Amino acid sequence: MKQEIEIGTTDYTALILIRDTDGAPKTGLTNASAGIDVCYTRTETDNDVVLTAGAPVALATPALTDPHLDWGFLEVDSTNAPGLYRLDLPDGVFASGAWTAVVSLIATDIDPTQVEYILVAVDKLDGVRMGLTALPDAAADAAGGLPISDAGGLDLDDLLTTTELSSAFTEIKGATWASSTDTLEAIRDSITDANPQNHAASANNETTGTLDSGTYVDTMSENTTYYQVSPVTPAVDGFGLNVDLTFNIGSGRVCEQLEVIGYFDSGAQRTVQVWAYDYTISDYVQLSSSTNDFGNSGSNDTYQYPMTNNMRQASDGEVNIRFTSTSTTTGDDFYCDAVSLSSVAQSAAGLTADAIQQAVWARLSSGHDESTLGYNASKLFIKHGHIVSGSDAKTFVIDYDLPTDIDMKGMLIMIEDKTDDRYEIRRIVSTISASDTVIVDRNFSFTPEALDDWYFLGQGYTDASATEVKQDAIISQLSDIETDTTEIANIPTTAEFEARSLPSADYIETSDISNTVIEGTVTLQQALMIMLSALAGESDGAMTATQHFRNTIDTKNRITATVDSLGNRTSITLDLT
Repeated sequence: MKQEIEIGTTDYTALILIRDTDGAPKTGLTNASAGIDVCYTRTETDNDVVLTAGAPVALATPALTDPHLDWGFLEVDSTNAPGLYRLDLPDGVFASGAWTAVVSLIATDIDPTQVEYILVAVDKLDGVRMGLTALPDAAADAAGGLPISDAGGLDLDDLLTTTELSSAFTEIKGATWASSTDTLEAIRDSITDANPQNHAASANNETTGTLDSGTYVDTMSENTTYYQVSPVTPAVDGFGLNVDLTFNIGSGRVCEQLEVIGYFDSGAQRTVQVWAYDYTISDYVQLSSSTNDFGNSGSNDTYQYPMTNNMRQASDGEVNIRFTSTSTTTGDDFYCDAVSLSSVAQSAAGLTADAIQQAVWARLSSGHDESTLGYNASKLFIKHGHIVSGSDAKTFVIDYDLPTDIDMKGMLIMIEDKTDDRYEIRRIVSTISASDTVIVDRNFSFTPEALDDWYFLGQGYTDASATEVKQDAIISQLSDIETDTTEIANIPTTAEFEARSLPSADYIETSDISNTVIEGTVTLQQALMIMLSALAGESDGAMTATQHFRNTIDTKNRITATVDSLGNRTSITLDLT
């Protein structure tokens, strides 16, 4: 017989079935029966097997309701439960430090009785979190418990209340305007500083090798003007070619990638290896391998090697790159056309929520604020989709099921004209839910058409001067801002924003949050389904090779686990539908 039990269980009373040597239930045993003895044997976590002897004792009364007594032994009922006995186990059976424990009982004329316990770190009697302290010790949807959605789709009911949103906006608006750091120009400069930068070499050195032509200056751009070095003979310290290029990326930046363009004009099997100096171990580490060493070639190839922050000297940002070859053939030539080292900033000063908000609103310098512009911070609605068709410049159909229970009149809609790459904002005056038709207060300068993008911006007031927003102003993709300095340079000045107003809104849609991938291909919603099944679903197959955890409505196996004899999971199959 085998069963799981939590490590550290105390005062545990077991019910054991004892049979005679013919296999029939054995009745009439007591702690004084002939030959009776007990012990337990543990397989320790260091794989030592340790046996601890014991001796059955009589319970206090004796009665089945007596308090726990180590090795207490009593027959349950010889008539109604023949062969069944109460046995009180000492705490040492389940103490930490062992994988398994086997309790044994022997006596004259009985078949030895043995019960194996698998010691596990979970408490299956804990209906909230199975004793897993990393999970909340509260029921799902209760205070301090896992969030669930009563309505479905991870709506996170009542999360965005008026009070919470108002408090959030107060936090954003509370700081004082500082023109030196809070303008869009200053933010643009901060982003530019944080952007990935490419660095050229600042020096070259030939420890071993013959400089045929060029210097580090010739590696600054790809132009077939080469820094050319050839090996010498005999080799020095194992290398016929050993040359360095030095870079300086400055302080506060992190090495990202080395790109080398060139070739090694050599015989077969002779290559050039690429190294970088690691300042944490004070030695060079090899960046290249047999798959991306410089091999024999007669024309340029491009090689890229990832870098780490350990390869930058903290005090001055110096980076040293080395090229080596064991070749001693003087006719071999290493041609280096261009070498570029990219880096990113460790942080970007000034990029705070308040700095961006102040730069857009310019409240203290323009006299505009949310109250005078008619914005209501307690209502926020963000939604995005595509135009299906347009009847005219103010009437169009969108790919969204317009709600029948929400009055959308007064909300703002922004449309991107894909043809001319621009955005315009209008106020909604009417909607037709049956056909998902939207009607705005005045014509766009274009007729919305299929695949144009639309955005619900919210309910409120907009200036006539704020009806058009250029794409390179505020709607730039964040991924482009991180890598494209052209987009950053096009961010407009504060003056260009002062006459413009940004809309408020009605709700925050959270469907995009639930579909966010958090690990591998598993989304947040799927992860919650997995946790709910493991914590609150029915299960079967315990103590077998295959264990199932059901979904909470008991329609499918959400988790199928293959386990070994010790209960360790060896494979998992998930049903995420």
